[in-house]
Amino acid sequence: MRAFPLTGHGGLDLEALRPGGAYVTSGAIAGPKVDLDLRDLYLRNLTLRGSGLVPPEILRRLVRYVEEGRLSPVVAGVWPLERLPEAQAAFLEKRHVGKLVVYHLPEALEPYRG
Repeated sequence: MRAFPLTGHGGLDLEALRPGGAYVTSGAIAGPKVDLDLRDLYLRNLTLRGSGLVPPEILRRLVRYVEEGRLSPVVAGVWPLERLPEAQAAFLEKRHVGKLVVYHLPEALEPYRG
């Protein structure tokens, strides 16, 4: 399986999908509007899907995988709450890959330090 982000260049990058594959998005960090050639969807039998809610059973499985060390979130940056404007600026630049973490209590990060 290969995952890739919406690049922000005005279109969807569907080249990584195999025929019959699916592109699932749960956000619009690159903007809410994209260019899309519908022929890419029907000629390659692709599915385009939005995902806003995770069913509880899937969320439990994801948490278990993180706890077991089988899955690690990609973290692009970590800031204390006092530096929230810096984190917001990084978010608005749209150059990060991964999650931007803002924390209030430093000890909350202990389980995630390598």
